[in-house]
Amino acid sequence: MPQLTIVLPRHLCRPLKSGKVFIDVDHQKLSERKQYVVDGVLRSTSTQEDVFEAVGIASVANFLAGYNGSIFAYGTSGSGKTHTMHSEFTCTCAFVDIYHEKLYDLLDGRDSGPKSLRENSACHQVYVQNLVEQPIRSATDAFHWLDIGCKARKAASNRDSSRSHTVFSIRLTQTKQSKTGTTKGMSSVLHCVDLAGSERPNHAAMNSGVKDATQINKSLSSLANVILALGDVSRGSRQRHVPYRDCKLTFLLREALGGNSTTTVV
Repeated sequence: MPQLTIVLPRHLCRPLKSGKVFIDVDHQKLSERKQYVVDGVLRSTSTQEDVFEAVGIASVANFLAGYNGSIFAYGTSGSGKTHTMHSEFTCTCAFVDIYHEKLYDLLDGRDSGPKSLRENSACHQVYVQNLVEQPIRSATDAFHWLDIGCKARKAASNRDSSRSHTVFSIRLTQTKQSKTGTTKGMSSVLHCVDLAGSERPNHAAMNSGVKDATQINKSLSSLANVILALGDVSRGSRQRHVPYRDCKLTFLLREALGGNSTTTVV
């Protein structure tokens, strides 16, 4: 299939097309022209339904099939990340805020302090100790707890909500019966991650702002290193260590980034 080259003005996005899509970026602040390869581009006028059809349906289908996955909303502050995110089975949800490498449970009504990230050595699973998981039976339930968590995030006086990562997780536990009559349990989780704004530190900013930006860029760099390492492993180009433990975000999402998982970046 021929490759498609799309030159985009700063304000223009073209519809998704099959095959590879190249985006040429020619900006006055760049010393040279940059070219990026993406799977597709959505218009600035695209609706939430358009975004879900483009990136959400496949992730949900894999989620229902038992695969872990992640959908990241990435970009500068104000670019629309938060807007974009927002069988026999049991379904639960959890909502955490990661600020300065500390995890806060947004569904814990006791206004508790940061919670610890642990690993179960027996099953090699990462979990948040004493994390509140709320049962959900419908989309209405999920949106209710998402709204509760967002309000708790805004009310937190000890951290800037625009300078933290949030992870809204939906866990599905299924019990299926095979053709032979045996029963099999299966668990999968879908993380919807609202990443903090990816700006460079402003030298004119206050010390707290520079500190926030440094922490954000450090965790985003750790995420990039994990994804690059996983790419090398999947291509079989070389054996290498995947640095999940470099930050809380990648360690928390370990099972949903590697192995039998799918990841989408918006």
